[in-house]
Amino acid sequence: MKAFQPSERLLCQTSSSRKEERKVGKKDVVKVTMEDVQKITLLAMKEDSPERDRDALLAILSFNVMLRASEAAEIKWAGVTQKDGMIEVHVKKAKNDQLRLGRSSFFNYEPGSDADILMCRWRLRTKGKCPYVFSHLDGSKKLSKQAISTLSTKMLAAIGKPGATHHCFRRGGANHMRRIGHSM
Repeated sequence: MKAFQPSERLLCQTSSSRKEERKVGKKDVVKVTMEDVQKITLLAMKEDSPERDRDALLAILSFNVMLRASEAAEIKWAGVTQKDGMIEVHVKKAKNDQLRLGRSSFFNYEPGSDADILMCRWRLRTKGKCPYVFSHLDGSKKLSKQAISTLSTKMLAAIGKPGATHHCFRRGGANHMRRIGHSM
């Protein structure tokens, strides 16, 4: 049997402890559903605060349009249109967009629905100060992708989804679309 030198022993111990960290660090996937987005929306409708309006709109768009945090940070009001019971969201800088055309996504909404009301309220509250949909509460500048991720984590924890991240909206939206019969 070979005796390890002190430096070799340290290397073996470090390697095995990293494997343990990987096992411990792996988290269970938190599932976000349409019902969770509705809970966030109801909180905003009850409270009537600018922060809740913005956060609920972030949840609605992130879930229905399957936005990444970086894409949500870049959405401009000019890229959001409402027409004939449909909302179109155009992301100018989408990930994996080799042709640099951006991407447009659509989802149905009812005029006068909570989603419609929240979008109108948030647009009125920001008073056009910032061209970006997701801005600071005073409308001074857009939120960073890190801020959007933090807001998402906080609002999901508030409805009983600790450990959920912004990406859970994207994954949940994709799962919802598949469940209702859309292919991906």
